[in-house]
Amino acid sequence: MLQVIVRMDASPATPDLDPFEISSAQMSGSFDAWRSRVTFNFDCTPLVTQTSDERSSTTAWRVNTWVFSEAEYSAMASARKKRHLNDTGHFVFVYRFLEGSNWLQVNGTALRQSPGSLLFLDYAHQFSAVHTRARTQGVFVPHETLGLRPGELNGFKSIRAGSVLAGLLNQELDSVFATLKAGLSTLPRRQIDRLAGCLQFAVGSTHTELSQRAYHREALLDLIREFIEANLEAPELNTTLILKNFGVSRAGLFRMFEKYGGVRSYINERRLVRAALDLAQAPNQRGRVTEAADRWGFSSDANFVRAIKTRFGTTPGALFQSPMIPTAYGGTESELLRAKARLRTDQEALQLAS
Repeated sequence: MLQVIVRMDASPATPDLDPFEISSAQMSGSFDAWRSRVTFNFDCTPLVTQTSDERSSTTAWRVNTWVFSEAEYSAMASARKKRHLNDTGHFVFVYRFLEGSNWLQVNGTALRQSPGSLLFLDYAHQFSAVHTRARTQGVFVPHETLGLRPGELNGFKSIRAGSVLAGLLNQELDSVFATLKAGLSTLPRRQIDRLAGCLQFAVGSTHTELSQRAYHREALLDLIREFIEANLEAPELNTTLILKNFGVSRAGLFRMFEKYGGVRSYINERRLVRAALDLAQAPNQRGRVTEAADRWGFSSDANFVRAIKTRFGTTPGALFQSPMIPTAYGGTESELLRAKARLRTDQEALQLAS
């Protein structure tokens, strides 16, 4: 139930436009002013708990047939009624709370939504809700884009916080909203296609193109790689743990990582790179090789030395002549952090290219 301040229609933009153009609109003001701009979506009434100086705001971005929206609004009750269906009944609204929550009633089912979860709300149905003061993000998507008929969701589909699917959708929404909020004039088609593939997978659509299913797998691969990166130091990180956490088949996981030589090879490679980066910080420090080998899960110094020599063509001790000196980029803490990120990115790019 995001507050969109631009009227929407389902007529597509030029199909071969690449990338998509972005048009945007903003509104900020009193609750009454804001309510007047969303009246074609639903009726709403402020709760008495809000103060007279509270303001509501919405930014909306039109991208082809999609409308993305970020809103901040006061505590209220809202109701979508039969008379609203003609204006926006051809959309499914996929949204999430960044702050706050609501209690929603759709087709006789009651549910609560709070940060972390996502909701597909079919605007072909009526609903009602009570909201706390909240900040939300979402996207209005035409039914046909999701491979659905109007009303096919029976009102809604909820995606549980902490689930793999929620992580996947949040990852893609984060990516798109970062681009939109950067103030750019266009959005890469690839970002929309990836999000579309993930949304179609989430609703179980069977009317999807092969390329869109491939985008879903690509997005899932990124999520798994992020999980691997966050758990590289964990001794229990292996194929079994990934299968358990992401619910993919062993064959499917192999296909995702086939270009890396398999999951185990990918994990070993990432640990080796991270170990090499540790050595780069203090290459001549006594015990540094043993420390790096232990931290990144190598069974012995000998195995670590052998792996470094095989991958980089020299021993750990000779890999770096002098330590990284991020102060070459400046001396403040933020500059040092940026320098460290740049140095790591540069070295990993060289490693991947070799």
